[in-house]
Amino acid sequence: MWLDANDGVMLVGCRPDGRPIAVSRVALLSPTEGWVEGIRVDPEVRGLDIASDLQTAELAWAAAQGVDVVRYATGSDNEASHRLGARDGFELIAEFKALLH
Repeated sequence: MWLDANDGVMLVGCRPDGRPIAVSRVALLSPTEGWVEGIRVDPEVRGLDIASDLQTAELAWAAAQGVDVVRYATGSDNEASHRLGARDGFELIAEFKALLH
């Protein structure tokens, strides 16, 4: 689906030999609003700031498009994603929990 989408950008991080190790996507919801659909990093290279680099690239791309608000959603227990977002000023604005019966 990301490969066919034309409402944003997909970024791919690669090793020097060209093999992909990370992917992310930002969709444009409006001319001034972006939505980060995900950042995925190969477990073998996690901890090397690749997700941080992708997030920086996503935000730079969004700013170049005139976007002034970028949002994303993640699980309330995804602390790594919360820390990553906080590095660039993302703030937690809501938390949702499923009720199990």
